Amino acid sequence: MIYGHERPRIVTPEQVDLTPETTLGFDCIAFALHVLGVTLNPWQEYFIKRALEILPDGRFRYRTMLLLVARQNGKSLVMTVVALYMMIVSAPGELVLGTAQDLNTSEGTWSDAVDMVEDVPALERKIDTVVKTNGKKALVLGASPSREGAYLGGIGRASGGGGGGGQMITYSQHQYM
Repeated sequence: MIYGHERPRIVTPEQVDLTPETTLGFDCIAFALHVLGVTLNPWQEYFIKRALEILPDGRFRYRTMLLLVARQNGKSLVMTVVALYMMIVSAPGELVLGTAQDLNTSEGTWSDAVDMVEDVPALERKIDTVVKTNGKKALVLGASPSREGAYLGGIGRASGGGGGGGQMITYSQHQYM
């Protein structure tokens, strides 16, 4: 049984109804379910819909999203799904970086992403390179490691650079989480 609420207590109000025309979230959720085989919780779906809201000119509504959720409730899964969606569907060829409070956490999330891609034969065929060198892990999808292929790397924040278990995805110069 799932407890809790889909919508957070404190949230920026929607400017428009969330529909497939106003957010890429619906497409990302379908990608998670039908391609990755991941069923998301209602709060995760709501967050993805909000995080991937688009403006009438096609840009994302938010440059930065803040998500506060207790430990062990699926934040890393949300990050992994969104990162893979951006790499494979929404913006192939763009650089996607994941960061966390330390390198081990960042590399764990990166490893989960690699496992998800390798578990789906159609996605596994897209893998160009998987770099497993400590501190330099990378997943490259596409023909080559040039900017023509999508690249997912994991990095840890600098020592003393913040407290807590936050994670962030940076996609092509813009922070989204």
